[in-house]
Amino acid sequence: MRILRSFWFILLLIPAYCPAYELSETDKKVIAIKSGGDTDKLHAAIVEIASSKAEQVRAFYVWIAHHISYDVPESKNPQLNPVKQEPATVLKASKAVCHGYSRLFQELCTKSGIPCLLVNGYTKTADQFNPAGHTWNAIFLDNSWKLIDVTWGAGGVNTSNRYVKEFSERYFLTEPGLMLEDHYPLDPVWQLVSNPVPVKIWKKKNWQDNFNVNDSGNDYSEIRSQLMQMDEHGIRRAGAERGKQLNPDDPLTDEEFNFALVAKGNESHKKASDIVIVYSKKPAKPGSRSNVGETKESIENLQKAKALYEEAISYYSKVKLRESRDMRVIEQNRSAAKNNIAFINQELKRLNP
Repeated sequence: MRILRSFWFILLLIPAYCPAYELSETDKKVIAIKSGGDTDKLHAAIVEIASSKAEQVRAFYVWIAHHISYDVPESKNPQLNPVKQEPATVLKASKAVCHGYSRLFQELCTKSGIPCLLVNGYTKTADQFNPAGHTWNAIFLDNSWKLIDVTWGAGGVNTSNRYVKEFSERYFLTEPGLMLEDHYPLDPVWQLVSNPVPVKIWKKKNWQDNFNVNDSGNDYSEIRSQLMQMDEHGIRRAGAERGKQLNPDDPLTDEEFNFALVAKGNESHKKASDIVIVYSKKPAKPGSRSNVGETKESIENLQKAKALYEEAISYYSKVKLRESRDMRVIEQNRSAAKNNIAFINQELKRLNP
């Protein structure tokens, strides 16, 4: 199976707005920590200083904002290298685009047992809509979901296209209405308001004058209560579907929906392939009484793999991406799944004549 290039969200420009702040003694101790390019080592050092979950979330935000710089050259790359945005690589390079910042923050939260998800969406700069995508985080802390954008909390790219490191509290546990001023999540769940605003309205200047996010509507509170029982792929796909319902004509929402389908297809494809690989290494040999149990297990495993390949094909068949090269990869994955199903059918006939 070929893996489709990942869909990374980048940040081009952020506001110069930076409220005054004063670092606490704990903040200063956290900033002094050296990561050594190791997420386990970094996490262990931080939790020695910050004991409670709330203190740890704060420490993760402060450390990342002070140690990771925005990778301006990489942000201009039309095909970003996904490896560069993984937590270990970000730590070693001390730089990332927004996806890398958010992934590192998520990794540290996960190590502390703090539910943390990636949120994809749009942003505004000086009330001007930015069509490029961006990524930030939602965390579950003190029995409620809260919003954090460590990328924008660390600094930003100025009008001369240079990164300026300037720590800000503005995007730490930001109140939903305040975050919605310049962050628009593709999944309306993460607006965290009673009446989610459609993107067509949000794009307009002074949109709050004609739209009240506190009106009664679908606040998705019941859905949010169920999220921790879902895997990340399921959350992304369901979120993409919700986004399509609210914003059916939005191009980034549509692309997010399609990449969610790809992710689910790839997940099923990989599970099926893992089963087939194990089977191929130890094929059952029918005809002997001693291996009847082994043959039965092999048949059950192959049937499971076949169902997973069929599930993958179902997801791939629904994908409609703009780039022809991406669609070629999808078609190759679908063809591979069909070929593997043909192999499985042959083996099932051999094992169960």
